[in-house]
Amino acid sequence: MRRNLLLYLIFVFALSLGAKNVYAKCTYADKAALNKEVGNVKVRYEAAKEAVMPEGWGCDGEEECQPYRHYININVLNLSENFYVDIKNSVTKKSQKYYYSQVPEDGILKIEWDDVTQINTFTITVYASDKTSCPDTKLKVTHVTTPRRNEFSENSICEEVPNYYLCREYVTYENDPTFAEFQTAVEKEIEKQREENKKKKEKGFFEKLLEFIGKYKIAIIVVAVVIMAVVTGIVIIVRKKKEL
Repeated sequence: MRRNLLLYLIFVFALSLGAKNVYAKCTYADKAALNKEVGNVKVRYEAAKEAVMPEGWGCDGEEECQPYRHYININVLNLSENFYVDIKNSVTKKSQKYYYSQVPEDGILKIEWDDVTQINTFTITVYASDKTSCPDTKLKVTHVTTPRRNEFSENSICEEVPNYYLCREYVTYENDPTFAEFQTAVEKEIEKQREENKKKKEKGFFEKLLEFIGKYKIAIIVVAVVIMAVVTGIVIIVRKKKEL
């Protein structure tokens, strides 16, 4: 009994030593090097779309009439074999791990998000991989909030003011106005921009006039003096004729 207990204690002690040795492999210098390298891992997002042609859709080869599938890509750049990422989104609350082996030849890990009807926040956590001496060590957390697609942007009234916040294709506000509110706001913005453009044109004309005067002021002065002299001479001659 005592012998079995002694063997068990020796076994537990050996395991604890082994665990300490594994932990000891991740030195301060190793982690510092990983922290420096992980700074190169960047996260970006891009809105994208692709034309789709459902069965029975009659477009007669006209590209503009094809419907589009809209989506957003979360792009992870510079992911090396020393790291893997865990990506969680605020909509489904689900997380998914991605590894260096999943990175395509262009070097950009793209995670596609199809639901562009709502704003979503992605939490990207970078961990050290088992290729390092610090496996599963959390190294970096990045939050990326993606916008939602604004279907009002397709309305023809937006063609004159595409950069107005209610007309942008992707927006960061949560709730849409009613169509009547949208239309009224866009019409006001169109009128406002027309007035501003009119003022800019008028201002531009006077600025060009002043610039012209500044550039040719000597010639203008000479011409003015000559005209005044001619007019003065004519007046004098007319007066003399009257006196005669």
